[in-house]
Amino acid sequence: MIDVNRNPTLQVYGWLEAVAQHFNAALFGGELPAVVFTLQRRNASSGHFISSRWRSKVGEDDPVSEIAINPAVIASRSLISLYQAITHELCHHWQDKKGHVTRDGYHNSEWAEKMIEIGLMPSSTGAPGGKKTGQKMADYPIVDGKFIKACVSIVDDLAEPPLVETALEHPLFNRRMALNEYQLSDDLARKLNLSLCTVYPGLQFDESAEALAKAKLKVKYNCGSCNDVAVWGRSGLDLNCNICKIALTEVAPKQPYALASSGRTSLVRGDETRHENKHP
Repeated sequence: MIDVNRNPTLQVYGWLEAVAQHFNAALFGGELPAVVFTLQRRNASSGHFISSRWRSKVGEDDPVSEIAINPAVIASRSLISLYQAITHELCHHWQDKKGHVTRDGYHNSEWAEKMIEIGLMPSSTGAPGGKKTGQKMADYPIVDGKFIKACVSIVDDLAEPPLVETALEHPLFNRRMALNEYQLSDDLARKLNLSLCTVYPGLQFDESAEALAKAKLKVKYNCGSCNDVAVWGRSGLDLNCNICKIALTEVAPKQPYALASSGRTSLVRGDETRHENKHP
């Protein structure tokens, strides 16, 4: 008999499975078939869903789909952001089984409507005002929606993952949310918004310019005078506004892991993502 408490593989995958089961029951009525969870590092993606990737020895059994989570972002996220990433992929799983997928990897209106129904607002920017459909999509919790309520009921039983990756290669992917509008207790808001890297001893982000350059993170520059000039680039660039004749100010990092998902992804080259179905 394997001791789950001493087996790190079972601890990590068991936690992912338990979280998925909770949100499946709370948001999808428990109708979604089980999936195979994997950990895969994908550039600029927190996770992806692939339909019908696995098959059992018994040929008559239905093939099993896969949800992959990027381990590089687990410690770099708040707990609620990690819950969102898993639920986002479950919604792809729902559409694959219950809805109608259009082109591979595209977040269409049917998917967006289901996300809203379960309490997550799709947004291309991860914030209010973004597009609700597209190839790469983020999302944020809807106030008093089903998702935030499901988080409240799980946070004490399935809080932080039992293990996290120690190679914190992406220091600015930790996207924390303003939870004051969700009418949560201070303690609950703290738990959901806690940076996971702070929970585990010995983990810290290197936020130096060298670390940013190595991680290939982009930051935003704008003109503090006219606000008409905005440029994205690596940290530490010497840029000027030709209109106002002043230096551009480095504002904020671009966060490609800000709950963005590339959907049903199979091949990634650099910043380019290609998609394909995996139907038998």
